[in-house]
Amino acid sequence: MKERIACLSKIIERLAMNNKILLVEDSEFFRAALKSTLESNNYEVLEAPNGKAARDIIPT
Repeated sequence: MKERIACLSKIIERLAMNNKILLVEDSEFFRAALKSTLESNNYEVLEAPNGKAARDIIPT
């Protein structure tokens, strides 16, 4: 879990100019934790449990 949090911190730093993120994670636990962290850092989070659901969210 510490590795995922460290990875998330790096992603947040790189995406500092953006405020909308599509979060794709099959684990409901990790998706909820990441979403909470991102939202607490003022990001708008769109979430999907898998790649197929993510493709449905992304406009064509």
